[in-house]
Amino acid sequence: MLVVAPALGAVRLQLERRQTTDPALLPCGSNWTCSPISSRRWDRPPFTASRATAEEVTAKAAAMRVGLARAVHLAVRNEFAKSVPGALPAAMAAAFRRQKAQREELGAFWCRTAVTLRELCTGRRSAQQLLLADKATQAYWKSTEQYCAHVPHSHAGPTGGFCMAEADAARPLEHFRRASSMNSCINPFFARGLSHLFGATSRMADVGAGVGGYGMFMRLLNPKSPPVVSLDGAENIEAWSGGRVGFFDVSTAADVQGIQPVDWVLSVEMAEHVPRSLEAAVVANLHWLNTKGIVLTWALPGQPGSGHINGRSNRYVHSLLHQLGYTRDASEEAKLRRTVNRYRQAGSAQENSDLSWQFNNSKLDPPLSRERAWTRQRVAGVTAPDGIDGTGGGRAKLHASRSTAEAMQRKAMVDWLGLCPWLGDTIMVYRRPPADASAQPVEARSEVVARARLHLCSRQRALRELAARARSEFGQQVAVFNEHLRTNNTGEVRKLRRRLESQLRAFDQLARELQPDVLPGCPRGV
Repeated sequence: MLVVAPALGAVRLQLERRQTTDPALLPCGSNWTCSPISSRRWDRPPFTASRATAEEVTAKAAAMRVGLARAVHLAVRNEFAKSVPGALPAAMAAAFRRQKAQREELGAFWCRTAVTLRELCTGRRSAQQLLLADKATQAYWKSTEQYCAHVPHSHAGPTGGFCMAEADAARPLEHFRRASSMNSCINPFFARGLSHLFGATSRMADVGAGVGGYGMFMRLLNPKSPPVVSLDGAENIEAWSGGRVGFFDVSTAADVQGIQPVDWVLSVEMAEHVPRSLEAAVVANLHWLNTKGIVLTWALPGQPGSGHINGRSNRYVHSLLHQLGYTRDASEEAKLRRTVNRYRQAGSAQENSDLSWQFNNSKLDPPLSRERAWTRQRVAGVTAPDGIDGTGGGRAKLHASRSTAEAMQRKAMVDWLGLCPWLGDTIMVYRRPPADASAQPVEARSEVVARARLHLCSRQRALRELAARARSEFGQQVAVFNEHLRTNNTGEVRKLRRRLESQLRAFDQLARELQPDVLPGCPRGV
């Protein structure tokens, strides 16, 4: 008897239907429940983290010290008196503050120079302008276009963080409203789910916080909860946010930056921006900073986005965290994913094969409008003189400080609310076993001082190398500028040339300041 094989499409449809009802048949295995959207195009190898990577993460996390984090925190805040328990010696405390200032200065120089180099490339000329221009103007525009073709389009900092524009004192509210959507998008439904997961008493750190939107929104939800520690690697982020978001280089150990462990760590769309060579350092920081668990999103391989250089599949992240002792909370993860995926455009041809970057506006607009109205009301209550709700009920104010920058950011937060659909397939929730969450013992003072000295010495060398790299890269770009605009002496070009030369001299001056050893007794070669 002749048996006719079913059509390939019918077989595939039957398999997809079985996969939706039987988790054991999912392409991702039984360790976690992956959606067909992420398992098709974006779920790429490697699917398993190597044991060597997990061991490297464990070793880096084990080397960090809570006592040193507290001591550096005191040093950066200029609290190094002998009467303060755990404080570093005065010379070391001053060295930590000096290095922090030099790193901020280097990042500011870097971003200003990058922005200056692209100043001629911001405007576009219409066809009518090209026709009406004289020959000299046309030649100038042509040389400008040739120059702009050799200039990088992005304004990333020396360690990959975004360059935050310096605050505009004349139009502060508009300045904050123009924050990059990739760096400021807040999904209010996702934030409410996070607030429910963390509870009202948990201490939480947002690593890779961007402009710190989730921390602000979650404080509106739970005014009496501990403040969210917002950290980001964007240059100038502390000045931009008025100190609300702290600078954190995720490639460097957290303890030597004065960052102390908390209950939960949130990391939204951060790890994929860090080079693969620094992946272990990033995961080690996330691992050391939490005592209860991690909620993170890690962009998938090939997923569209600005600066995605290290995408990882969900299975790879699960494999790595499983080796570190974490347990996946599938129930909470599914709840958080539904907060984003519920507004995906259903029935589209790409729904089951591609990330759906569009959403159904007719379904999304009403609830999002309600969230924006609620946020406006809460922000108005925060700024009221009588407390969080303006009723004089004796509630504590949301923030102790009332800086202009912070007030403007709270008002601009309404414009940051959106779907952020890129989160839908990458939200993962992991819990630490209770035995692993025990507090680390207090280290001996000699051990803390020795690790602080070693870090200061190695950090000094790293800053010197970073300044030399900046001088070399920008020197080459200035040479390209002079090559294509050498014969042009318009006022705009002369002004830009003088600014670039001044900024290169600033790099040279900073490199000279970094030459001497920061402390006597540094190991040779460090």
